[in-house]
Amino acid sequence: MRLSVTATCSVAGCVSATTPTVGPALLAIRRLKVAVALVAFLLCLAFLAMGPPPRVGRAVYSWWFRGFLFALGIRVRVRGPRGSWHDGPELVVANHVSWLDSGLIQLWRPGQTLVKSDGDDVPAIVRRPLRALGTVFFDRERPEQLPRAIGEITGILRGGGRFVCFPEGTTYCGGHAGAFRPALFQAAVNAGAPVRPVRVDYVLSDGSPATAAAFIGDDNLTTWTRRVMAVRGMTAEIVFLPPLPAAGGRQTLARLSEDSVRAVRNEETTL
Repeated sequence: MRLSVTATCSVAGCVSATTPTVGPALLAIRRLKVAVALVAFLLCLAFLAMGPPPRVGRAVYSWWFRGFLFALGIRVRVRGPRGSWHDGPELVVANHVSWLDSGLIQLWRPGQTLVKSDGDDVPAIVRRPLRALGTVFFDRERPEQLPRAIGEITGILRGGGRFVCFPEGTTYCGGHAGAFRPALFQAAVNAGAPVRPVRVDYVLSDGSPATAAAFIGDDNLTTWTRRVMAVRGMTAEIVFLPPLPAAGGRQTLARLSEDSVRAVRNEETTL
């Protein structure tokens, strides 16, 4: 399966050639684990296609996602307040590095999310289960759909739900970053819901960026999976930051959220 990616970064220009890798024996074990995880993913899709209640479906997907992280050899480190389904409405916004980002955030602050589906690049076999999870789709090739998407997100927030999105609009490899676009913040303004900034990073055991985790440019899931499972000592770091009140308009919320997310890495770099 191929996902559409648009980014200023490219695989060749981003992924470090000196990334530490595992030995042949461990790589073989990881390949076996990933194969098992892919079979489990098909079973997960079949279950979601049956239309279970959204919370049940998300719990099943989270169970699979944890197993997939284990198969890839990715550890997870979390800072900040962890949530539940019952914490009240909030718009969760984060920087975007990999397709893993949304699943990682929702392990700790579960909610619905936005998937950018340009044309027919999301196959029907995946689209239906994603719909069962409450996913909101937005086609970047049809910008007239944006008000509808914002309306759906507003309704989720007004109903007391949580929504996870990535206002950079695309993925970046970590060395570069995009501005937080203000459009999606309008949903928080409309609903009067707080905004929760989140920082996502992938690092190696020495603290340097694990650029192999980025899903960018002309990447596809097959080459990405082969690249990531070979990396030694990768950790996904998630930092949940204090919420921002829905005040001052979408431009202000976008700027404050971006500043909060950028400040995390800047502070750690100066330590």
